[in-house]
Amino acid sequence: LNLLRSKLTKDPAAFTRELRNKKFATTWGELAGERYTRFPRAYDPEARGSQYLWHKQFIVCQSFTRKDITAPGFADRVATDLKSGAGFLSWIREAVGVYEKDSPS
Repeated sequence: LNLLRSKLTKDPAAFTRELRNKKFATTWGELAGERYTRFPRAYDPEARGSQYLWHKQFIVCQSFTRKDITAPGFADRVATDLKSGAGFLSWIREAVGVYEKDSPS
């Protein structure tokens, strides 16, 4: 979370661009998840990108009905929706890196 927060305060415009991307916004909406009741202690509430530091989680989601899931072309829809979120996911991956599980010796 500290890596993500650090990246957000250094370059909040890039994250904002990902969230405001038209395809992303219409497909995934706004950030969801829990928010802090107090601002994170180590950060300046007036700093660039501070509006994102209120989030405990960076979640985007969709809800589907049974009718949606059983409709023809649902898999294609999911693939298209995931593509629209690729920039958001890439930004987060770049910010925090990739966990590499140690291989057993």
